[in-house]
Amino acid sequence: MILFARLSRERAETYRLVCAAEQIDCRLTRADRCWRLHVSAAASQGARRAIALYAAENPEKWPLQAIPGRGAKSFPLTGIIPAAILASVFAATGPRDSSAIYTDRYSADAGRILEGEVYRTVTALLLHGDIAHLLGNCAGLVVFGTAAANLAGWGTAWLMILMAGGMGNYANALFYQFGHRSIGASTAVFGAVGILACLQTLAR
Repeated sequence: MILFARLSRERAETYRLVCAAEQIDCRLTRADRCWRLHVSAAASQGARRAIALYAAENPEKWPLQAIPGRGAKSFPLTGIIPAAILASVFAATGPRDSSAIYTDRYSADAGRILEGEVYRTVTALLLHGDIAHLLGNCAGLVVFGTAAANLAGWGTAWLMILMAGGMGNYANALFYQFGHRSIGASTAVFGAVGILACLQTLAR
């Protein structure tokens, strides 16, 4: 089967070498001034994972991008979307000092979460204390979230990252029980790092 089509010669050779290093049989053909990579149907998923891993580990040689057939095909920096959402919420609510009403209603308040307001584990991800807090989390999501999306597909990756962020806040609530309140997407960023590490380990 044709795994990738309309490749440049350099890109096609890179794909072939990556597959060869993983002992995946493949061949190249040329059509319409472009190159195609052919693999068996059984080896297609393994080949995609190997190529995605190579791209993630060599950003200086090969800029991070979506792998055809996986993730976002036309918008490789998928982390920009959640970063823009966080920035929009911050623009609407303002920093911690001027958003006390939102912090009270939607922060990850340990006691209230354990009393049944579980939605706070997710809504707290949208609130930030100041611009530095916001920019740091946005940068983490763009870098690590995009890398995870290129390996797992952006729908799957961002769902896992959201769930990891919410579960992290719930774990904090279980640990502190009462008297602890937090805001920010830091738990989602740490979740993205963990997910990326797991995906790369599985790909190996």
